[in-house]
Amino acid sequence: MAITLARLLTSAESTYHIDPVAGRDGTKALVRWVHILEDWAAPDFLHGNELVFTTGIAQQGNQWLMEFVTGLKAHAAVGLVVNLGPYVTDIPQSVIDYCNRNDFPLFTIPWERRLTDVTYDLCHRIIASEENETGMVDAFRAFLFAEPNQDSYLPLLARRGFYSMNEYTLMLLDAHRGALRLAGEEWDSMKFNVQEAVLQCVDKPFFFFTQDNYLAIIGSGVTGTEMRTCAQRLQDTVFSEYPTLSVCAGISDTTRNLAGLNASLKQARAAAATSRLKNEAFLRYDELGLYQILHAVENQAVLHRFMDDVLGNMLRYDELHHTDHTAVLEAYLRNNGSIQQVSTQMGVHRNTINYKIKSMRDLFGLTLDNSDITSLWLALCIRETLRDTQSSVRSAKLSLDGVTTL
Repeated sequence: MAITLARLLTSAESTYHIDPVAGRDGTKALVRWVHILEDWAAPDFLHGNELVFTTGIAQQGNQWLMEFVTGLKAHAAVGLVVNLGPYVTDIPQSVIDYCNRNDFPLFTIPWERRLTDVTYDLCHRIIASEENETGMVDAFRAFLFAEPNQDSYLPLLARRGFYSMNEYTLMLLDAHRGALRLAGEEWDSMKFNVQEAVLQCVDKPFFFFTQDNYLAIIGSGVTGTEMRTCAQRLQDTVFSEYPTLSVCAGISDTTRNLAGLNASLKQARAAAATSRLKNEAFLRYDELGLYQILHAVENQAVLHRFMDDVLGNMLRYDELHHTDHTAVLEAYLRNNGSIQQVSTQMGVHRNTINYKIKSMRDLFGLTLDNSDITSLWLALCIRETLRDTQSSVRSAKLSLDGVTTL
């Protein structure tokens, strides 16, 4: 996970006497890099999420600071550190007020501190944090896949606030462009924005990494309700910037320890698959109903056989004769047997629907009593689930072949 401004400056405030002046509420923001800028027009060259240092050597007086700060804020910098000395003697109160109102972190550092040494140290911390992510990914994967050496990772996880006996909730994000699924490495271009949005939403430890073409988000001490709030925020902010992408999320139940993440992974996968199937932005595992049972069946041959026993004759008849008995049946069951609602939904006269229902009874021996309806509905749900699984496999293969691009 990328490093927050507050964590980046831990100990730096005392080591380099970097003193906070304003905007403390903005220190949860993630830091991408550190720059030294002197020209007030330079913010145009920022990419976003940079911490900026300045001495004011190219300016006159202190009034330019307001324009400089507003420019940094507009270009998504995460904060400003002003080197007090011969060029900037103090910070105008108007600048302090602006930073407080806009939660833009503002710091000062004494002239005696060499900025090259400070920025070098901070950049090194950013790099070290990124390198540490590799070990964290290995640690979480050990628990997700119940590897025998998982306990050896407990000290590493504990140092980052992920303790063995704590509540954990897992969310898997699944993205498609059309029929093509986003490959795992393609999440990297938006992962930074996802992290920042989640951390601004819930102030608890999170970890983010790609797994099997999903973006996995693990929250420590995070409830299913809080994770759902994060999913909604992501849909409203980050993913709204990618109109060609369809992103859905599956959220696991909350487990009481790290060892429970193995079950959480299966739950989140089932929830993500059902979310896409039902065209929902996100679903929690406890909201899946019947689909919980279907995804728990590991031997898909059992599901295929049941579906074929119940629906096989109808599916084959429709394919051979180019009829739509299966579609009519599904609409009939979804509308609780209302002929009028089915006719409205399918755009045909109610007499046509009555004729097709009678035809189903005659051709396939349907009674449409409670027992019959239960078997038919289950078979239709299995058909949806299997069809979605096959589609995901094909999409994943195309993504791995390099077809999908952001």
